[in-house]
Amino acid sequence: MVQRTISLEIGIKQELLNTILQYNQICNQHIKKTFELNTKSKSKLHSVLYLEIRNQYPLFPSALIQCARDNAIEMLK
Repeated sequence: MVQRTISLEIGIKQELLNTILQYNQICNQHIKKTFELNTKSKSKLHSVLYLEIRNQYPLFPSALIQCARDNAIEMLK
């Protein structure tokens, strides 16, 4: 079997870029709060930060907020 590589340029849409940037900011908020509270508890971080982040980013999908929290905790383990 012969494999070939094809290079394609895919334009980045502004909406996707905004989502990535907001996701990173939300991860950073969780990391900062993890150090402040000295905890890696998902439920504790959720209870402290979720409403604040929801108010800050009202159109950001809630599932991604939870993924950002989970990924932030995993990065610190």
